[in-house]
Amino acid sequence: MSELFDIPESKSPRLLWSEKHGVWLLKSTTGYTATAAGLTGRGATEDDAIVDLAKQMGIKLWSEI
Repeated sequence: MSELFDIPESKSPRLLWSEKHGVWLLKSTTGYTATAAGLTGRGATEDDAIVDLAKQMGIKLWSEI
């Protein structure tokens, strides 16, 4: 079956932002951990952990640019 439109896949703004800043996201039984540049952000959700890390790094989020 062919697709109706041939649209190439594109990465989400959050994924592009994470790749640009070298952010790694890990899930554990207690929540999420985001790491980059020797810093660690933690939170109950992926977004909470990334926001915590971005604050420590002093950078804007993908939605603030």
